[in-house]
Amino acid sequence: MHSSKRARAAATTDAIDGLVQVPGASRSGEDCPVCLHTFSAGETLRAMPCAHAFHYDCISQWLCRNAICPICRHQLLVIPDDDKEAKGEHQNQNQRRRMT
Repeated sequence: MHSSKRARAAATTDAIDGLVQVPGASRSGEDCPVCLHTFSAGETLRAMPCAHAFHYDCISQWLCRNAICPICRHQLLVIPDDDKEAKGEHQNQNQRRRMT
C-alpha cells in the first residue's frame, strides 16, 4: 500500500538564515500566516523567494520540516551539502591554478 504523503525535505540552516530580511513596518497590520499574530513595526521579518513574509521563528520552524512556502508551496532552492563541498573544492582548485 502506498502512502499519499510525499517525503518532505527540510531546508538547511544556511538556506533559512539566507532569507531576505524585511522590516516589519512594511507589513505592519498584516498577520503572520504561520502563527496568525500581527506583524509589528519594530520586528524584522524574513521573506521567502516568492515574497511571502513571516516571523523569523515561525518560518524557521516550518522550514526545518518543509523546504516550501506554507502559503503557495514555492520550493526554497537548497544546494545539498555534498554539492556545496564539491563546488567549494572546484573553486579552491581554480584559485590554486591562478596562483601558479
